[in-house]
Amino acid sequence: GTLAVTDVDNANDFATQTNTQGTYGTFSIDAAGDWSYNASAHNEFVDGVDYSDSFTVLSVDGSEDSVTVTISGSNDGAVFTGDREASLTETDVALVVSGTLAVTDVDNANDFAPQTDTQGTYGTFSIDAAGNWSYNASAHNEFADGVDYTDLFTVRSVDGTEDAVTVSITGTNDVPIAVAFNDEILTEDSTKVIQTSLAFQDDDLGDYLTYSAQQLVLNSFEAPTPTGPFSL
Repeated sequence: GTLAVTDVDNANDFATQTNTQGTYGTFSIDAAGDWSYNASAHNEFVDGVDYSDSFTVLSVDGSEDSVTVTISGSNDGAVFTGDREASLTETDVALVVSGTLAVTDVDNANDFAPQTDTQGTYGTFSIDAAGNWSYNASAHNEFADGVDYTDLFTVRSVDGTEDAVTVSITGTNDVPIAVAFNDEILTEDSTKVIQTSLAFQDDDLGDYLTYSAQQLVLNSFEAPTPTGPFSL
């Protein structure tokens, strides 16, 4: 900026200053009243708070005035590091995975906004203030073999800066399970024609059941020479 001085009995000049140190920056002024202020980055300044530097200026006769520079703090976004992604493989039991995030925030506490059992598409997510997170999913036998299923959860530092944790679950093939059948009991010399029923269940999405006849088995022992046709 520029100041002007009027002095009826002295020169209209200022006492010069070069890089006078203030609280947050430095101040300089030349004899003509042209002044400048320089401050380094103050990322530590809190959002919405005013920080002021005041410098005394002198005319050549010693008369004083002042220049005040005010800096308003703004929010500096937090920086995240750590375990943002996790990969799981579907099994017949519940799935659990955990990780840790860290946040660095120059003008706020290095903490997270906690969450408890936030519901995703396939499981739930929790994170504490220190950044320790966990993901829990029940068994998803319906997942198709080789297909990835993804849950994404937004995490926030205490200043509201957002990041995300992504958990992917890869589906596997679940073998069909016999869910209904009828037993038949024969005697050694029986010539009875057996008619029975058998049903299977396959939980994998997109899988279709097909059936084929195999070697006849009697009482868990393979019959050496079946005495009749076996069909399905």
